[in-house]
Amino acid sequence: MIIKQQLTLSDDGITEQIPYTNRMEYLVDVAGSDKYGVLNTQNVGNQKTLPYGVKVDSNAFLPFWNTSGLAVNCEEKLIADLFNTKTDSRPLLVINNVTPTSNLEYLDKLVDDLYRNNIPFAVSATNVEGNTNQFAYKKYMYSLRMIELKNGIIFMRVPYLYSYTGKEINAQNLKATMSERLQLMVRSGVYPTGLSTPNHWNQDAVLGKVGLKSASNVLLLPDPKTYPKVKQTDYSQEFDKAYYVMSLKDLDKAKTTVSLTKANNLNYTLPTALNIKMLRTLSELRKVEKSVSGSELNWENPAAEDNSREMNFAKMKLEYHAGTYFVNGNEQNINDTAPVQKKHKHKEYQETGLNLILSYQGKFLTVFILVTLIGFVLLIYKGRKVYWDKFKRK
Repeated sequence: MIIKQQLTLSDDGITEQIPYTNRMEYLVDVAGSDKYGVLNTQNVGNQKTLPYGVKVDSNAFLPFWNTSGLAVNCEEKLIADLFNTKTDSRPLLVINNVTPTSNLEYLDKLVDDLYRNNIPFAVSATNVEGNTNQFAYKKYMYSLRMIELKNGIIFMRVPYLYSYTGKEINAQNLKATMSERLQLMVRSGVYPTGLSTPNHWNQDAVLGKVGLKSASNVLLLPDPKTYPKVKQTDYSQEFDKAYYVMSLKDLDKAKTTVSLTKANNLNYTLPTALNIKMLRTLSELRKVEKSVSGSELNWENPAAEDNSREMNFAKMKLEYHAGTYFVNGNEQNINDTAPVQKKHKHKEYQETGLNLILSYQGKFLTVFILVTLIGFVLLIYKGRKVYWDKFKRK
């Protein structure tokens, strides 16, 4: 047991200072074990060197779980070895929290910047089933189509159930909602290649089976603080790729001897996505552009993959392979993307005789009211002067 210690974690020649640890249990040397990462205490004269992750056969141990930094690489290596799924994966750059109410101007600028720098990326985009005839919704769909044209792919974000105020959450209405949202996107020329979802969906029999089963690729987002539990289960869905999502900003801020965004020898052994939250200000946009362009990470490029990404809902099958989109086996021409029309201006009234009379009436009333107000001011001024003159000595 370690109590109140400052620890450092080392792996692949990189060392990171871990946040202060109040209490931590650890394993002593176990014969025949595989170790992942090294923890060092800072007790002068009594320094301890401990393994971070330990695996023996089909059993594994971690003293704590970090959601960012160097620890994630150690955790991924342990899990990959434990389940025999180890692969060398490049991180996928993801823009998260994109909604119809987002600042699309900043989104478009960031997408243009990534495209100019030849950086592949993905977007987690929320869709709705209401107000889809509005100008703002059409503009939103157009921005998503432009993302597809600029070497980006779309993950459709599952509904925000923790703020759900509609019907009871069950398999039937959940399937209907997601199917309708997907069809709306497809009719707008947007073809999602997977789903983005909070982790808890994959530990729920209803949410996982109905909501996630249709996708071969998912982004596993952090869970919100509160969310409804529909039907929890110990069994989760299997995917071709299930990305662990962590913040690019947190990775960049990690206190390491070598920047984790510039460490060429640092590999991810499981599908990993580095997340950028949707931008709200111009200063955030500038910081993100600087952070991405300054990194030396070798980003995953879905358009260069041999494997296909698939989505299956009802009678609709979406497929993305080598940069080409298919709907029910038919190739889609994403280059045929017309810009969204501007808002229609209100029709100007013809200058008929009645309109002219009403127009002049309005102008006359405005002048009359101004003249009346000026007259009142002059009368008040004159009356005040006459009143005070009565008290002056002659």
